[in-house]
Amino acid sequence: MWLLACVTILAACSDSTSDDDGIKKTDPTEPTVIKKSIKFKDEYVRVSSNAGQLTLTLSTNIAPDSVDFMISSNSAMFSSKNEESGSATTRAISKELTTYSWDVPVNDNTGAHSRVERIFAVSHQDQTVCDTLEVIQDGTAFKESTDFSKDSLVTVLQTHTQGTGIPVVLMGDAFGDTDVNDGTYEKTMRKAMENLFSEQPLTALRNYFDVYMVNVVSKQNDVGRCYDTSLSTIMPSDGTTEINGDDGAVQNYAGKVADKFNLSQKQYNNFQIVVILNNNNYAGTTYFYSDKQGNPLNFSIAYCPVIGSLDNEYFKRVLVHEAVGHGFAKLADEYSYDTNPTATADIKSEIINAQREGWFKNVSISSTDLPWADFAKDTVYTHKPEQIGAYEGGYTYLKGVWRPSDESLMNSNTNHFNAPSRKLIYDKVLEHIGKSASLYAAYKEFDLKNYPDFSSDNNASTLSRAASPWANKPFGRPKFKVLHNIK
Repeated sequence: MWLLACVTILAACSDSTSDDDGIKKTDPTEPTVIKKSIKFKDEYVRVSSNAGQLTLTLSTNIAPDSVDFMISSNSAMFSSKNEESGSATTRAISKELTTYSWDVPVNDNTGAHSRVERIFAVSHQDQTVCDTLEVIQDGTAFKESTDFSKDSLVTVLQTHTQGTGIPVVLMGDAFGDTDVNDGTYEKTMRKAMENLFSEQPLTALRNYFDVYMVNVVSKQNDVGRCYDTSLSTIMPSDGTTEINGDDGAVQNYAGKVADKFNLSQKQYNNFQIVVILNNNNYAGTTYFYSDKQGNPLNFSIAYCPVIGSLDNEYFKRVLVHEAVGHGFAKLADEYSYDTNPTATADIKSEIINAQREGWFKNVSISSTDLPWADFAKDTVYTHKPEQIGAYEGGYTYLKGVWRPSDESLMNSNTNHFNAPSRKLIYDKVLEHIGKSASLYAAYKEFDLKNYPDFSSDNNASTLSRAASPWANKPFGRPKFKVLHNIK
């Protein structure tokens, strides 16, 4: 009855007709039916890198030998061949429920960073999942900070030589005092900066940007809800790539830049904030903001871990997708999911409303009335390598939304930004320096002088999302929030 390998999550054990006590209410003339109840003691637990074993404690109203535990079939934390070392009734907690405990083996985590696994409590009889326990295991590099003297210090990494300076603020979460003192933190932020300018057109437009680094020293140097970090970033274990953080904390650290250089509220509202997580998992999320009156702002916060390693191609691509594509240029996602078959009227209205503000113009709800119509009729772009046209599928929906190219950085994080997206990025730079959007002919001249190298290994199948170790992780669309003026 130990850990059974599983890939899919089955139906929940309880239903909406049950009350909190687990007893289904029926007609008074009928007998009361007691529903199965299996509940872990904790919602999540944390174990050390060499814990050896984990005690699972749950309460249930069925026999303990009728409870199974299920995990992912590719789990490295647990082995489906292991057997529990014993079980014992600890105490009856109510007339119907009894608490049981099992000691289960845990494999050592030899990686530097924490890892997360979920255990599902399952009714053996009908294989329904009744509860879930999240297990977070420390990595070998886990440490706690004692020196916070360099926290909040601001360093200028780049100063603009053209325009008025578009502010980019880099900071990290879950970096400890030793990471700051030995130069790891600054090395990470400088690598992130180089990644941001690795794709056209920002490679050619880099001199328009100011880049700042803010030191953020966390008490503990790993990411997750079990850890004490300055920005409280969390990456869920449910297979998605969504990252959550403490908005107020991020904005307070960004405010250190505004205070040091006496920047105005208007300049602060244009901040492009990038938070690098001290973790090597695959994830990434960007948050868009409006003011309290609902007016959209250029202000954004993009979260991205050091995916794989500093030099990993996925770290660069996901960071550019999130921080440049979403955060700076306000581009929409160009990918789609089988679970999202057709865009609804509400989704289409969402796109239309965003496009009125100049956002999401790299997708269309029409296959003929395209925001990128000039590109779609220009043979320079309709031929290889880009083959700009109207490809159905985008904004996470299979039908009812069209994108400009089959592949792009806004689709599967492969290839480059397509031509319509490159123009939108270019025009966003112009907007920041107070100029109008470029005319097509003028942009085309710039673009052909700075054309991406589509003959390079950027097209290699080894860099495709499908070939990646994280192929089954769904991306999430950017989230909208209200900016609270912290400065």
